[in-house]
Amino acid sequence: MANIDTIKKNNLTIVNPHSTPEAEIKKLVATGKVIEVQSMSMHATEIGGTQMAPELAYDLITRTDEDALGTASDFAIEKLGVHARNIVGDLPTKQFWCPGSTLKVDIDPTTPLGYGMPKESLALYLQGDPVFQITPSSSNERYSIIVSYEKRDILQSGWLVGEGNITGKAAMISAEMGKGKVILIGFRAQHRAQTYGTFKLFFNSLTN
Repeated sequence: MANIDTIKKNNLTIVNPHSTPEAEIKKLVATGKVIEVQSMSMHATEIGGTQMAPELAYDLITRTDEDALGTASDFAIEKLGVHARNIVGDLPTKQFWCPGSTLKVDIDPTTPLGYGMPKESLALYLQGDPVFQITPSSSNERYSIIVSYEKRDILQSGWLVGEGNITGKAAMISAEMGKGKVILIGFRAQHRAQTYGTFKLFFNSLTN
């Protein structure tokens, strides 16, 4: 705790890095401390996440399929062999920065995973979330793009630097593998039990 002021200062620099050289940011990340707080969304009157937590934990533990949200998609790509890559993963913050914004997306409602959704919708994106590109393979016909970012003017609310890096790119994909499928969701479909507009995509994934 003796260095808490320094840790706070460094964390603020990492969160808003535009005035700091990239090398300095990497140094702060490498030498800094991680402080994790888990409240299960117990914030004011927001109790949905707390009520949902035990049911979701049980479902994730007992299921046999693979769903991956946000940065968990790295596991599906690296360990399960999904032929996709995160096209923003290595971009410096000066080229792409979206710390928590509502973005415009196109959804394919003709698929089971997009069932019940409007063709044009909104999704919550946080910095670090992946944006997908399906890579060439002999099994590309078994891959589907369920959600993609619109082709221009995609910012609905918030802050976005480097829009061109993700316009028209895939935000949610499905890959048929073996007897099942792997679903990669690159945005926060269930964030804090508040993103009601994209809940259906998450629950469609659980039931399909």
